[in-house]
Amino acid sequence: MDIEEAKIQILNEIKKIEHQYQITVIFAVESGSRLWGIESRDSDFDIRFVYKRRIIDYLSLQKMKDSINIMMDPFDYAGWDLVKFMNLANKSNPSALEWLKADITYIGEENREQFRLFLNNVNIKNIYHHYRSIAHSNYTKYLKDKKKKTIKKYLYVMRGIINALYVLKFNQLPPQKLYTAISKVDINNNVKTMLYEIINTKITGTLEEESITSDTEILDSFILEFMMKQEDHLNYIQTNYSIKPQLPTKQLNPIFFKEIGFNHQFIHKSK
Repeated sequence: MDIEEAKIQILNEIKKIEHQYQITVIFAVESGSRLWGIESRDSDFDIRFVYKRRIIDYLSLQKMKDSINIMMDPFDYAGWDLVKFMNLANKSNPSALEWLKADITYIGEENREQFRLFLNNVNIKNIYHHYRSIAHSNYTKYLKDKKKKTIKKYLYVMRGIINALYVLKFNQLPPQKLYTAISKVDINNNVKTMLYEIINTKITGTLEEESITSDTEILDSFILEFMMKQEDHLNYIQTNYSIKPQLPTKQLNPIFFKEIGFNHQFIHKSK
């Protein structure tokens, strides 16, 4: 299924989600392998969206669910409530920031503009921690002491490592395309060559039952070497980069109030 055909189904499903959950989707983007430039012909569409509820819902004593997850193969929908999204973006949650940077937008491109202040206030230490944790958890879950090591699982681990190294080197968010990030970081040429081969194999092949057939000792050694350098990396960040504080609530509230249609000026006038 090509992206244009998929987009028609995605837009129709978003309308159904809005009606079913009584929400309004502010923006929706593509995430996952298609955003990273490593999708295969049968990769899922990973749709990520931010939504808002009615004003009365935010004023209610009843706590509302702050996320929506729907899987309809080959479409995976995951959405965050506006409050959750803004709070996580303010903490430099990489997933939230990736949604803001995504270059595949289904709806609400203009609505993302008001949230771009989060991209200018990134806590680089949090970003590094996130990508390193992705690498470590995927390595432990899928590769460590495993006999069958698939190309797909290696890419999960290596994307975390490459992005962490990019953050460490450039003090900024990594590029969306994994291929680009690999070309920018300082790693062994043998590792780079092997990663490019893995990406090309994933893009052109079917991976569910396919194991890596070539020698993976180079990648395994590289992964373990990276894992052992966490303390050195954190010391480097602490020494060389300033850690930005979160944006104050008084700066963010007007954006939230405007988005949900709440006239906060009325409160000040009534005091």
